[in-house]
Amino acid sequence: LSGCGAAAVNQQKDNISPKARDEIWNSAVRVDRQLTVESNKVNDGESTKVPTTAHGSGVAIYDNEGGKSYVLTVAHVVLPDSGQTLDRIIVVEELANGRTKEYAATVVKLNETFDLGLLVLEDGTLRHHYAGKLAQKVQVGDIIAGAGFPKGEQKVYFTGYLASEDPGE
Repeated sequence: LSGCGAAAVNQQKDNISPKARDEIWNSAVRVDRQLTVESNKVNDGESTKVPTTAHGSGVAIYDNEGGKSYVLTVAHVVLPDSGQTLDRIIVVEELANGRTKEYAATVVKLNETFDLGLLVLEDGTLRHHYAGKLAQKVQVGDIIAGAGFPKGEQKVYFTGYLASEDPGE
C-alpha cells in the first residue's frame, strides 16, 4: 500500500461500498516533512544546508477519549535520511473547493520493522477521520481500497486485491 493514506479491506469479496469509499477518500491526508539537507562540501571546504520538503500520505484517526487527531503513516515518510535534519512535520487536509488546511504534527511512535509511524496534531482537529472497522485478518485475494498522495501530488483512490501475505514478495 505504498503511497496510501487510507485503506480498507473487504473480506466478502465484493465491491467497496460508496460510503466506505467516501470515508477512505475523506480521511486521507498528505504528510509533508520539512528537512534541512547538508550538501557536499563546496570548493572552500564549507558545506551548505538547503531546506527541502518531502511528501507522503497518512490516514486521519480520532481518539474519542483524548479528543485528539492522529495520523497513521509509514515510518519512512517521517524519518530523515542520512545527511538530513527533520525540521518540521506538516499534515495537510483537503477542504472544499480545492482549499487546504495545514497542521503541525509530532511523532508519537515509530516502528521501523513494520514501517509504521503515528503522528499527533500539535493543535487543532482534522475535519474527517477514518471510523470504519479495521479488518482483523487479511487474506490473500481480499479486495483492498486506499487513497493517498503519491509523490505529494494530487490525491488518488485505488482498489485491488491483496496479492501476498509477505510484504517482501
